[in-house]
Amino acid sequence: MIVYKAFLKLTWRKKFIIIAIVGVFLAISILISSQVTETLSFEDVSLNIGLVDHSDSPLSRDLISYLEESNKVTVVDEDETELKRGIFNNRYYVTMEIYEDLERNVLEGKEAIDIIKNRESAYAFFGELQAQKFLMFAKATYENGKFDTDKVLTALKSESEVSFLEEGIQADQNYLRFYFNSAAYISSMLTFLAVGMVMADFGDEQLQMRNNVSGKSAISFQRELLLGQLTLIVVSLLPVMLYPIISGDANLDFYLRNIGLFVLNISLLCLAIISIFNFVFSLTKKHSALAAIGNVFSLGFGFISGSMVPRELLPDFSLFVARFYPIYYFININNAFFEADFKFKDILPDLLVQVGFIVGFFFLALLVNRLKQKQWRIQTSS
Repeated sequence: MIVYKAFLKLTWRKKFIIIAIVGVFLAISILISSQVTETLSFEDVSLNIGLVDHSDSPLSRDLISYLEESNKVTVVDEDETELKRGIFNNRYYVTMEIYEDLERNVLEGKEAIDIIKNRESAYAFFGELQAQKFLMFAKATYENGKFDTDKVLTALKSESEVSFLEEGIQADQNYLRFYFNSAAYISSMLTFLAVGMVMADFGDEQLQMRNNVSGKSAISFQRELLLGQLTLIVVSLLPVMLYPIISGDANLDFYLRNIGLFVLNISLLCLAIISIFNFVFSLTKKHSALAAIGNVFSLGFGFISGSMVPRELLPDFSLFVARFYPIYYFININNAFFEADFKFKDILPDLLVQVGFIVGFFFLALLVNRLKQKQWRIQTSS
């Protein structure tokens, strides 16, 4: 275990810097999760909605009346260009153009309304959701050639009451969920900064030469190195895992009941990111380059994976790109823990993807190191 002991010795020399890094990132994780939780708390938002009614049917008039109950609706006689201009000038959160054949389109499942949302507003999707819900419920009440919108309004009111009740029950768990979602970014950044700082000494030319001529196999060397890195990450992330217990908030019982799942999830994330780090390290030994790559990977993929903002506010393409980094699957698993009907089989595909990251990048790093070692021996022998 010479390599493992050497890694720990190098880690101990940099203990104060690592402690400072852990402290800063723990504070960031707490701050992000508290801010996101506050953002998700319910607010009765009144939206400015610009609307053109080409249908002028009983259903369209009832839809407008429903939207006017909680929003400021401006019914205008303008074309699509004017509506887009209203979005651009921030006059409206959302604009709606009701098509002429509204009732037939609703019954046939076709697009009934053209909706444009103001992307600068996090509330814009509420307007779209209200309109879509109304039309979906209206379709279900169609009977004897007409829509029963009274039933629709009653059903929507009942659903709102149930939703608010469930929000109250789950509000205490929101903080814990977003705390660990933000911890995914922290775990990735810690790996590249803390492990990278220690590994920079392993990039020393003299040490590399000793490794190349030593009798230790590449697999044995890589295994001991991985064990040392994992030890550093476990110790570094211990405060992150202990904080929900020390804080003693309303989530404590839920956290303690499921602590094994949380540990499994964050362990796989760290192993996956360590494997990616080792692959990057096999390509470049410069600490500045490792820190830059770590910042891009952690901050970039953390943001588009939903570590800092709710996924509902992210475009589909961002979430597609996020699939190429382990944070996305960590958040999938973490969010699943808080589902009322959670079953272990639900997270199995995401767990297997994490294992794929670990194994794949471990052997990629091993391959690159072997090729470099072989090249060095050829050069020295000649």
